[in-house]
Amino acid sequence: MYQETAQKLNFKQETIKPGVKRGVWNGGPFTVVYYEYAPGAKFPSHSHESSQLTVVLKGTIEFSLGEDKILVKAGDTIYLPTNRSHGAEVPEDGETVHSINVFYPRREEHP
Repeated sequence: MYQETAQKLNFKQETIKPGVKRGVWNGGPFTVVYYEYAPGAKFPSHSHESSQLTVVLKGTIEFSLGEDKILVKAGDTIYLPTNRSHGAEVPEDGETVHSINVFYPRREEHP
């Protein structure tokens, strides 16, 4: 009988862009990323083959989806389907944003 063991999510934090830090955990079919965005931080538009579910834990961040802009605040969740171009930006006068992103299938490389 096959049995998987539970794993604690230990995020080793790294700075990937000015004002953007992340911690990555891969387990089973998922990649989970903890992000921290400083006020004014920008994440350029990109897409990937994994679906993405983002839960904002603290702060407010604006997602750009093509020409559309969506303001996502603490307690909100946004779903981005496979290959959907998107970017994000924290308002200059905003607070630090903390979020959890879940990718399926797991991503071995990140933008």
